[in-house]
Amino acid sequence: MSQRFVTLLGLCLIACSGCGSSVSHEFAPVTGRITNREKPVANATVFFQPMNTAIGNDAGQGSFGVTDENGRYELKTYRDKEAGAVVGRHRVTVNLPSSKAADDGESSSATNMSPLPFRDGSLQIEVPAAGLSTADFDLAKE
Repeated sequence: MSQRFVTLLGLCLIACSGCGSSVSHEFAPVTGRITNREKPVANATVFFQPMNTAIGNDAGQGSFGVTDENGRYELKTYRDKEAGAVVGRHRVTVNLPSSKAADDGESSSATNMSPLPFRDGSLQIEVPAAGLSTADFDLAKE
């Protein structure tokens, strides 16, 4: 699969999760930092996709954030742009910026070149009702 297709598929899944639902979900603020060997990773896209909950099959809409030059990100929901993420368990994926785009002076586009745990959905995190201010991940350590 092409990298663009994988990225578009991920964005579509996030956009469609929770579509048509009348279930109300609780949101909590989530911020964190992406590093690689303790050095900040800029322009990475971080996705949190809620997993099924006791509410049924509607786990709620996913959230994403883009890292700044210090590797810091803040999540917001894809569809409604609401700050934070659904309270509960999430699968976490991280798409790194395209090094080719950066080398060519173009705007970076997300790729799927992050280490396996950050792209296969096996990395999970719990978002408590109080939120998370330390949802930090080092690409070299996970």
